[in-house]
Amino acid sequence: MKKPSVMTELIDAYASTKFVVESQPTFTLRVGNRSEALANLYVKTGVNTACFITAYNPFSVLLTLPHNVARQAELLKNILDLKLKFVFGFGQSDDSDWREASVLVLGITYEESMKLAVKHEQNAFIWCDETATPMLTLSYPNSIHSA
Repeated sequence: MKKPSVMTELIDAYASTKFVVESQPTFTLRVGNRSEALANLYVKTGVNTACFITAYNPFSVLLTLPHNVARQAELLKNILDLKLKFVFGFGQSDDSDWREASVLVLGITYEESMKLAVKHEQNAFIWCDETATPMLTLSYPNSIHSA
């Protein structure tokens, strides 16, 4: 039996992650599943796109908490520089063994999302278009970076 590639393993991990948005009320995004709660947030905030992103663990390489916190602060600064609204959240594995601080950026374009993901060395991000359906989006579609 052939061992799955790093790319396949990472895509499977991203696709099975719970993306929790800490709004009022809190809700969870799942890749490929339309979110009524996200659609409602779009209406409430006057936007029709979003991305869920983190700056933690660049290229899926585990960093210390202080390094990750500093990277996340830089991401938040970049979002504020774009004058975009955001909601704090976190990505979490189904078994709750893994969790990363993240943000849902509201009203961002696909291009801006991709630039943030590349700048912060993320293999992927979650893109949400006007359908409010979270989609796994690879930042480096030709090769997933890994340790």
